[in-house]
This record gives sequence, structure tokens and C-alpha cells, in this order.
Amino acid sequence: MPGTPARQRKQDINECQIAGVCQNGHCVNMDGTYSCKCSTGYKFDEGVLDCVPQKNACQQDEKRCQPGGKCVPTRHGDFKCVCDWQYMTSGDQKSCIKKQTLSYDICNLYGPSVCENGVCIPRANTYECRCNDGFEASADRKTCRYKIDVCALHRGYLCTHGECVSLGRDFYCKCDPGYTTSFDRRRCISQCEQLGSHLCPNGQCVTSPYGDYECQCFAGYQNSPDRKHCLPANNYVAPSFRTDLAINHASNSPGHWRSVSAGHQYQHDKAELANSTEESEKPQSFTYNYYQPQQSHWVQSHSGWHQASPCTNPQVKRNCAGGFCLNLGGTAYRCECRPGYSSIENGRICRSNSGKFDDETIHEHIKLPFM
Repeated sequence: MPGTPARQRKQDINECQIAGVCQNGHCVNMDGTYSCKCSTGYKFDEGVLDCVPQKNACQQDEKRCQPGGKCVPTRHGDFKCVCDWQYMTSGDQKSCIKKQTLSYDICNLYGPSVCENGVCIPRANTYECRCNDGFEASADRKTCRYKIDVCALHRGYLCTHGECVSLGRDFYCKCDPGYTTSFDRRRCISQCEQLGSHLCPNGQCVTSPYGDYECQCFAGYQNSPDRKHCLPANNYVAPSFRTDLAINHASNSPGHWRSVSAGHQYQHDKAELANSTEESEKPQSFTYNYYQPQQSHWVQSHSGWHQASPCTNPQVKRNCAGGFCLNLGGTAYRCECRPGYSSIENGRICRSNSGKFDDETIHEHIKLPFM
């Protein structure tokens, strides 16, 4: 105001020099106030005098394009609707309109070509199969496939030291007392297999009945009374027979020689070994391990490291492409081949046939013995 003394004039404060002003834009100082020139995606809110996120058209109304569609933001703050297959888009693309309901019976339309080996049941413009005896529905219930009871097909081979429980084309083991179920529930393992060398640090762990174990001691050690530990031997006499003749682990005593391999015992009399062993007059004990485990793939889970299923191996998947892979536990597997394929290489490959299988030969085709 003309003539007003300088000390009576109000001094303008430049708010743009204050830290934190207009963080998402550019501050513009004004007389007695300020404004923000906001960055893309933000707008100036006069209530808080700052740049706030700008909502697009879909965020402003969450019910847009519903029911039956999805709101998609477009340029210049606009939107359009993308509609489900039961709906059609309106002319301005701002809403979804339900199509006229069509009703049809797939079972009548396609007749016997649907649900072969079963009965077609219509279900609201779709269908499901009710399968005949000896067949089971697929996971989506759209086809009927031959029913396979893995435990019955391979009775006596699966779940040694336990009971095989069938789950259609899969199975699991319920183990006998003294045995523990493996991580994949496909084998029953003894204490020797479960704990390994920790049980007999100075000898070889040998499985005894009911999953129990005893230690077969190395040279220089002898069994404890319960045969579960190997103690330093007193007055020990070193073994004198040739060690290169033993396979897996063996023990030699006057009059006989015994080899133990995978739970089986074989007795040989002294005459059979006379040409290849040198006997000592005093009792001897000698054991060693001549077994090299096969390499396998291991995976980690929340409970630790475990052996992966062989059926996840890409090469095994290719081998069993003509059927499906049956995990037998550990690194063992078998290809169950579908009609039109034959099992070769002891059940490890499904090979295509030139012949054609009919329903009467499916059962015999699937029941291939394990080798």
C-alpha cells in the first residue's frame, strides 16, 4: 500500500524451501501460499496441499463392468469392459450384457462316442461319465479308463515287510512293527537302512527279524552281549582267508563261511571253499562292505533332504510316455503301458506296437510281471 512503512508490510514465506513439500511434484510458490505441479499419476489435493495418487476410472468405482466382466483402464482416465464368454460387451464398451442362455445335451449330441466303457450323464451343458465295472473315471470324469489295482497286480513285490494299500494307480505302505515308512511312503525300511553307519560304527549293520538289527564287527572288534555294539577284541587273531573272494560282507569261522547280502544268508561248507580259502584253527571274524550305492537325485523340503521320485526324471518320463510311471520307492520305477504299447527293458520303457489291443486283451496287457 503506497506510503505504508516497510516495517508494517508482511514478509512472504517461501514454503517451497521447506523440506518435504510437494514430494511427488514440483512446488510453485505463491503470495501467502503455494501450489504443487504434480507428476504423472498424481493430483494436487487442496485439503492437504500435497500431491496424492490419482485413482484411475476402475479404481474410482470397483463395481464397474460387473457382473460378468473386468474393468480395464484406458488413456485419458477412461475405461472399457472385457466380458466373460457368457456375456457380450455393450456398444460403448462400458458394461457387460448376459447372453441368451442356451441349453443342450452333450450326451445326445455326441452319442456313444462320449464315455466309452461307461454311461454319459448330462450336467448343465456338460457331462460326466459313470463307468462300467472294471473301469474308473478320469480326474475330470470325462472318460473311463481301465481300473488298475497296483497292489493286486504286483502282490508280494511291493511293500516288503508291510502291507500294500492301493490308491487306484498309486499305492502306499503300512509297515510291520519294527519297520519305518520311507519319506515317499513306498517302502518299509529297517533300522539299519534308516540310521546307517551310526548304529555300528566299528562294524556292519545287519537286519534281523522284525526290523531289528545286530552288528557284524570289523577285524579287531567283537560283539557286545546284545550284539548291537562292536567292542575291541581281546587276544584277537587276524583273519587268514583271501578277502578278494567275499562279496558285500562276510564272516569266516571254522567249518563254514557265510555271506550276507540284502537280507539273504547263504551257507557254504568247508569243502566248497577248500580251494579258495585258508582256514585258521581259531575262530575268526572279518567283515567289509563291497557295495556302491547308485547315484540319485535329492530334494529339500521343510523336514530335510529326501530322495526325489524317479518319475520326475525327464528321461523316465520319456521312457514311460506310452503309459504312466509307477514309483516303487527309492530309485526304482516301472512303466505301466497302455494298450498299443509293450513293456520292454524289464518294465523300464513303453514301446509302441504295430498291432492293436482290444478290450479283452487290455487286462492281460497291463498285468506285466516285474523282473
